[in-house]
Amino acid sequence: MHTIKPHQSTNRRKFFLGELNGGLELKNLLHEAYILVKHVGLSYGDVKSLSRTERSTFIQLLSEENQREQDAINKHNRSN
Repeated sequence: MHTIKPHQSTNRRKFFLGELNGGLELKNLLHEAYILVKHVGLSYGDVKSLSRTERSTFIQLLSEENQREQDAINKHNRSN
């Protein structure tokens, strides 16, 4: 089991409070973190160190990449 050290808990709290005070809802913040950890390969610590603009940009780039891949698959399927 992973043990959270006191300074980790404080850093995590500061991160969430800073984002929530900036108007981002907790559900959206956690969703952004999930996407970046699962699909981009960042660590949770990496995500916490990113600004809201950086997180949004990475998610937008991932979305655009996925769309290009889907378009290529669709084009390939239509040509067969």
